[in-house]
Amino acid sequence: MLNSKKGASLWISWILLMAFVVALGAFMAQWNTDLFEKKADDLALISDTAKCNSIGFSIQNICQTSHSIKLDLKNRDDLRIDKFIVRVYDIYLENIGIQEMTIKLSPNKMESFEIIKQGTTKKVEITPVFFTDKNQILCNEKVALAEEVKFC
Repeated sequence: MLNSKKGASLWISWILLMAFVVALGAFMAQWNTDLFEKKADDLALISDTAKCNSIGFSIQNICQTSHSIKLDLKNRDDLRIDKFIVRVYDIYLENIGIQEMTIKLSPNKMESFEIIKQGTTKKVEITPVFFTDKNQILCNEKVALAEEVKFC
C-alpha cells in the first residue's frame, strides 16, 4: 500500500511538470508570434518610407493676400501625393499655423491651392504625405520650402 502511494505521487509530479512545460511553451510561442508580427510591420513601414524617394514636388508659384496664401504645386514624380502638411511662419519666423490639405495630386500634374492665414507670412514649408494600405507615410525629407512669400 505504501509503494502505490509513492508511485502515484511520482506520476502526479510528472504530469504537473509536463503541464508546466506545455504552458511555458504556449506562452513562448505566443510571445514570439507577437514579436515577429511587430517586426514585420516595422519592416513594411520602413520599406514604405523608401517610397518617399519616388515623390518629387515643387512650389511653382506662391504669393499672399491679406487673408490667404495662394500656391501652385506640381507633382514631378511617379507617386501620387494624397495629402500635404503646410507650416506657415510669420515675419519673426514663429510658427503661426499648421494645416493639413487632403488633396490628391496625381503624378506629373499641377494644382492651385489657397490656404487661409492671419498676419504677414514670411516662410512656408510643405511636407508631402501618401497613403498605403495600412499606413500614412509622412515624407519629411521631401519638404518644399518657400523662404520669401511675396504679396500678390
